[in-house]
Amino acid sequence: GRQIILTHGDRPILILLYLMAAFWFLGSLAAKVPAHFVPFGMAATAIMVISIFVEPFYYGALLFEVVALLFTVLLSVPGKLPTKGILRFMAFQTLGMVFILLASWLLNQTHVETINQTLLKQALIAMGLGFAFLLGIFPFVTWIPMISSQNNSYLAAFMFNIFLNGAILFGLSFLEQYAWVQEYIDFSVYFQIVGAIMLGVGGLLTAFQRNLGRVMGYVVIVGIGHAFLAFSLGRTGTQTYFALLIVQICALGVWSLSLNIIYSQLHSLDYSSVAGIAYRLPFPVIGIFLANFSLAGLPLLAGFTLYWALGSQLIFQSSLRITIWLLVASIGMLGGGLRSISVLIAREEELPEVEESTNLFKVLLVFGGTFLVIFGMMPHYLLRFVENLSLVFQ
Repeated sequence: GRQIILTHGDRPILILLYLMAAFWFLGSLAAKVPAHFVPFGMAATAIMVISIFVEPFYYGALLFEVVALLFTVLLSVPGKLPTKGILRFMAFQTLGMVFILLASWLLNQTHVETINQTLLKQALIAMGLGFAFLLGIFPFVTWIPMISSQNNSYLAAFMFNIFLNGAILFGLSFLEQYAWVQEYIDFSVYFQIVGAIMLGVGGLLTAFQRNLGRVMGYVVIVGIGHAFLAFSLGRTGTQTYFALLIVQICALGVWSLSLNIIYSQLHSLDYSSVAGIAYRLPFPVIGIFLANFSLAGLPLLAGFTLYWALGSQLIFQSSLRITIWLLVASIGMLGGGLRSISVLIAREEELPEVEESTNLFKVLLVFGGTFLVIFGMMPHYLLRFVENLSLVFQ
């Protein structure tokens, strides 16, 4: 029968997912979001937890399709057609579900004692395609910047953070379920290749965007690349992944909330519309600066030490070419951030009249910015916090 199996060792993951959701629910108090955000967010988080721990395992793919449907409804504006990004997201998630179910069926047909190489190869291809659709791996990545520029920035960042990282944990559980497959294929090599591709695509394209929302979307793509590189390194990399996840939660929260405030005033995030807005809305611009450069790895901010650790581990494993792409991605994100800031502080003769940022937003910005600085200057506290999480996926 179908059952949900949660062991004592799984509790840190359960706590993490619900704390992530609680973080976004708290930030929504200062954001312009629909009234059904919290109930839909809670439902999506609960179903995602079930999908990670459900037995038989293939039911998880079906449940992720339900989560995708919930996010489709959440991101859609009542009375309007869904944006192209949402439609593409839904199409890719449906294809991902089909391929993951096919991979599960093929792997179950392959007996461990007498391996059928043809079936195994077909199963691995189906598994690769399934998770490529699910996680937005190149070339199926276009929905991420489309959603971040066409939809509510705060809702988009919430979906990126919860859905994509939940899908990563689901993928790890999938590999754990079929651990014997790792005797025939070295996943770490493919993880590094995928990670390098995502770093290259996200990092290089970040520097050439002309919309603040799309910049955030491409930085999210780089984050997927970081996750794959971290998991390619084994247990130490797993700890780095969870540390990067905490930084991403904080940075995306600050970034998307700042974009949400700007969009609510100007109704656009194009560079031509936001030029010089720093003189009218300084606090959201400070939030964009801190979040963008933290995820880009600027020294003294949260991402720098973790990227340094990730690069050092890759060099130690003789993966110098992969490390170069790590550097390229950071340079691209820094370039995109500098372009954004230069536009936001540009002198304009006529600036639109806007309302001042709320005190609640300022308080949340101070807390979020403080954490990004503290994590950058004292990363050992962050690594100590995520140590137990990394033990779940040894």
